[in-house]
Amino acid sequence: MVSGWFPEEHFRYFVEAVASYAGVAFDRDDWIGLEYDLIRREQPEGERVVVWPFGTQPVTFSHEPGDGVIAFSLNADRALELRVETLADVLADAAPDAFDGVRSAADAAEQPAAPAQRRLRP
Repeated sequence: MVSGWFPEEHFRYFVEAVASYAGVAFDRDDWIGLEYDLIRREQPEGERVVVWPFGTQPVTFSHEPGDGVIAFSLNADRALELRVETLADVLADAAPDAFDGVRSAADAAEQPAAPAQRRLRP
């Protein structure tokens, strides 16, 4: 079993990476549901806990509104646990704006990026 935490602003990148590591799809609708259940849901103050299935590998997320971090735990095969633990360590140290301008995989699937513009020299 592995557990840890990462800043709330890196939540989407964390879940998309875990889904990829587990070999399951995680689309825009999944993101909307998970984000609502854990962060945006209106409920009295207190910790929110959500268990989200990534194939056969459920991850437990917990979040205290206003805390700024998301805790997680995962019980899986050792290889997946190591990848997720490393990811959480990297995200915990990443600057809040580290992913600004980076499109999530779910967004990229919904709207392909515009082709790059080449500049020709005069």
